[in-house]
Amino acid sequence: MAERKLLDQYGNPIKLDKGLMKEVIATPSLKGVRAVKTNSVATGLNPVKCARLIKAANEGEIFDYLTMAEEAEELSGHYYSVLSTRKLAIRGVEPIVAAASDDKKDIEIAEEVRAIVEAAEFTDLVAGLIDAISKGFSVCEVIYNTDPNKWTPTSYNWIDPRNFTFDKESRTIPLLLQDGGDPSLLAYGKFVYHTPKLKSGITIRGGLARVVLWPLMFASFSERDWMAFTEVFGMPIRVGKYSGKPTEEEINVLWQAVAGIASNSAAVIPESMTIDFVTSSNSANGDKIFASAADHFNATISKIVLGQTMTTEDGSSNAQAQVHNDVRLDILEADCKGLASTIQRDLIDPYIVWNYGANVKAPKISFPVPKPEDIAAYVEALTKLVPMGLEVSEQDVRDKLGISEPAKGAKLLTISGGDVSPGRDNQKTNETALNALLNGKKRRSADDLLDEFEDDYFDDFVAVSGGLADAVLDGLDEADSFVDFKDALDDAIKSGSSLVDFREQLAMNGFLARTAGDVND
Repeated sequence: MAERKLLDQYGNPIKLDKGLMKEVIATPSLKGVRAVKTNSVATGLNPVKCARLIKAANEGEIFDYLTMAEEAEELSGHYYSVLSTRKLAIRGVEPIVAAASDDKKDIEIAEEVRAIVEAAEFTDLVAGLIDAISKGFSVCEVIYNTDPNKWTPTSYNWIDPRNFTFDKESRTIPLLLQDGGDPSLLAYGKFVYHTPKLKSGITIRGGLARVVLWPLMFASFSERDWMAFTEVFGMPIRVGKYSGKPTEEEINVLWQAVAGIASNSAAVIPESMTIDFVTSSNSANGDKIFASAADHFNATISKIVLGQTMTTEDGSSNAQAQVHNDVRLDILEADCKGLASTIQRDLIDPYIVWNYGANVKAPKISFPVPKPEDIAAYVEALTKLVPMGLEVSEQDVRDKLGISEPAKGAKLLTISGGDVSPGRDNQKTNETALNALLNGKKRRSADDLLDEFEDDYFDDFVAVSGGLADAVLDGLDEADSFVDFKDALDDAIKSGSSLVDFREQLAMNGFLARTAGDVND
């Protein structure tokens, strides 16, 4: 097979630059285009400012918009909470790596990739990439160990999205800002670039922050006005009264008493003075207006981020929350599929190219979202259909249940869970043998069955003698019927001869022999 030509994500030939792959190139600085310090944008947010930020972002000036998106998570506790819920849900899904085929070489390559995915540093990559949910895109730089035998990723550095811009034509191709030069394309395999694809259009319009911006601003207005309302109407107005013509000193005494009540809740005044507390009728139920408005906008934010409100707002039953949780699982599945696609394209595929060439198929990574309510039914269906002859791929079952392939030398679970050699755990042995007979085994002759029973049950045969043999023989000699023989055995048990295990074993072997005969008849 001819070697495929190596092209990057832009269709350009790939250049293997060892120095580039092992160095950190997207470093921030105190000065320059990738400066660390930035001014606040979200302070004093209003409709005019929001419109200006969005318009500038649409035209390619994304710095202030991304600053606002970052600060929004700090200004609103509700937005931070629901956004964290969505991010943590993604981080809680365990990745699965599947080999490209059953070929021995593909399985070995899959083990290498699985080691990369299971490394502690991989969680940094996932945490960095899911920042794209709010901002529309996220980039992590990959640092490689360029060993002569194998290039392996060792760490992943999240890069502030404000260090990027987009091409002026399509506004979808990310460019890294450079000091004293034009922005540069992202080198193949050096950066992992994730866009969640929440909506069509230019990349900067795809983040949740853009949609959340307006309800977030209105919610802040409601809370700010609520605090102002509380300050004015939350405490009654204190009015001091005096009689006659007081002196200036007496007026000052009354004023100090009225002012001191706010913090001290106590005052001392002459008997000739009085203090009244006047409550405004305009304050009745006024607080409910602001509370209702704030709740409405927070509920809108919950719908935008989680797709539902039942698990974040009061007044829902557990059953209702479970129904709405399914909607959130749909969103989680979409997030995980997009994340897997990005990591496959920008990390796993380049790793295979660096170390094995372009003609080797890469293993596939996925983030399967478990659905506990379906697993029980799935397993139950398998236990019924497989014995009936349905052929099921083991890999399909592993992927469905989220169970990875066991590592070489790992301790494995078994059907019986331990040593079930004859004479030690006959019940488990019988169950295993019976299942084997009933699960579509090839029909065998009577002689083969007798030989199998002899091998299974008489390897550790011990001759019965003494009281046990005498009780059985005497019972047979004296009994005229089966009932008499059974009564004789029961009397022997009561007298101290232990026939329980012996009798149960005879019954079980008889049942197993009858079953084997019916199956092979």
